[in-house]
Amino acid sequence: MPSLRKPRFLLCNFEDSPENMHLESAFVRHFNRGTSGTLDIIHCFTSPYAFMNPPPDMAGERVHAADEPRANALLRRQYDAAVFIDVPIKMHRMLFFARTLCAVKTDRFYFVANHLAPDAKKLRSAQIAENKKILSRFEAGYLLEFEDLSLWEKMGLPAAKQRLRPYCIDCNYYSPAARGDGDYIISAGSTGRDFDELLSAVRDTPYNLKIISNSEVKVPDSLLGRVEILPFNKNIGNLKNYIAESAGAVVPVRDEHLNPTAGMAVTFMAMACAKPAVCRRTDWMAHYVRDGENGFMYPKLSAAALRDILLRLSKMTAAQKRMLGAAARKTMLETASLDKLARDITTRIKSSLKK
Repeated sequence: MPSLRKPRFLLCNFEDSPENMHLESAFVRHFNRGTSGTLDIIHCFTSPYAFMNPPPDMAGERVHAADEPRANALLRRQYDAAVFIDVPIKMHRMLFFARTLCAVKTDRFYFVANHLAPDAKKLRSAQIAENKKILSRFEAGYLLEFEDLSLWEKMGLPAAKQRLRPYCIDCNYYSPAARGDGDYIISAGSTGRDFDELLSAVRDTPYNLKIISNSEVKVPDSLLGRVEILPFNKNIGNLKNYIAESAGAVVPVRDEHLNPTAGMAVTFMAMACAKPAVCRRTDWMAHYVRDGENGFMYPKLSAAALRDILLRLSKMTAAQKRMLGAAARKTMLETASLDKLARDITTRIKSSLKK
């Protein structure tokens, strides 16, 4: 007779970042449904990320790795599987990663990359990960689909154990705002951006502009009073509301910027908030954005191209904008939701436990 005992999982989350808090919360929400087993968490977060929704209550324990009595109590328990999120960048977090990997009582280890592989040419922690082949004990690693997978192989995860996962967004956090559309377009980020083209585009549209960036942006005199520039680092907690209350988001990526996924985070945030996103057309982005149906795409960056799109948007009826926004959010829920990712990974791990 098969055992009715539900499996026990340990989630090991040592890379302190908003993205990893979002992923952790998605796992908690999934396990709170009570069908997948029980979940404990060991972490080394220092930021409470108070701007996020309160983390969901959980039946299991959440313990900081530096709290040795409680952490040791967790590590003395028997787990059916341990799931590690990311290879940490900072050395003290790497030590927690290695300690937990050696101490946790389980025979089954699984890895989830929620960021790109750390660069061993620049980071001591990544050098150690490569030298020690720190991922060699893992049965499978779920890696971002646009990643250089050879970097993970250097850390001990061979191609046969690599599984591709999509980049995802927390659709529970990034969600439509009750206030509806604002009178401004929002843009955010720094890498590969050309805000001059966007500034020129906005001039001849009915929209104001809000830019959240650490880049230095010079606003022309003709746009004074219509453009607001805010530093990114100090406005991470405000970004969701700025996007959700905007008329849409534009990501102006330079043509010469080679990364085909540039601007995906802001694009996905806007789509999850049911807002039209304007992004560069690449084969990768075209998997998610359908021009005129759930967003807009420009083939080459220019003020004229962006202006045409913004004028198209301004002429849409309220009903058309709602339909486009609903289609954008539906795309995220179906293809790029962290909750779906947590469910899918847990289901695959549970299936492997039966073998």
